[in-house]
Amino acid sequence: MKKIVFWSVVISLLSISQTVLAQIPLAAVEENGSWGYIDPGGNWVIKPAFDKADPFSEGLASVKKNGKWGYIDPAGNWVIQPENERAEKFSEGLGRVIRGGEKGWAYITPDGKDAFPGRYANCMDFHEGLAAARTGSEWGYIDKSGKTVIPMKYEHAETFYSGYARAMIDKMCGFLGPDGNWRIKNTFDNLRDMKENRAPYKEEKAWGYIDETGKVVVPAKFEHAEPFSEGLGRVRMDGKWGYYDL
Repeated sequence: MKKIVFWSVVISLLSISQTVLAQIPLAAVEENGSWGYIDPGGNWVIKPAFDKADPFSEGLASVKKNGKWGYIDPAGNWVIQPENERAEKFSEGLGRVIRGGEKGWAYITPDGKDAFPGRYANCMDFHEGLAAARTGSEWGYIDKSGKTVIPMKYEHAETFYSGYARAMIDKMCGFLGPDGNWRIKNTFDNLRDMKENRAPYKEEKAWGYIDETGKVVVPAKFEHAEPFSEGLGRVRMDGKWGYYDL
């Protein structure tokens, strides 16, 4: 009985240590051509041992080793072996990989299995339950079962944020809703993501901002403009960068 209690304590402590480790933000850093991860204090948590390393997302990080990609946990253990031609971060429980010997991207679960059978010429992360994907030359949106819920008829499509997704048709950009209808008609030369009820728009060679109805709130006057974050939009004018506050 004492042995059973002892091992129960050990297992509990290991479980706690893994949970604590997973909560520490880690940054990918290169040293002498190899990549590893450091904690906020600059200490190596995972020593440099990879050809390339991406940021952690949902407790996993895609890393490249000996020319192949896989996923590790915050302790540096392999969760999905490096057997893929490419691997992208997990989002809403699904990651994206191109497996060796296969054509196209597959969506996988954290155990490395296919989430559904489809293969895509290109695709993006799931966000708000949908992901932009294309099988041929045109883009549409799929759900987490792999079902196409917005037809593949767009020249380009991007990720949903707050119920808005950028899409292009007839070489003009607008914002789609999750139902596939235009929330803001495709009348813009270019757009960036709608965040905090504002989105950068392009008119000829200049950038400004529209609101969630498509109304121009800042006329196109910047050389470049990025989506808002915490009340500020990063903009460039006369070759210099600053922040714009609405």
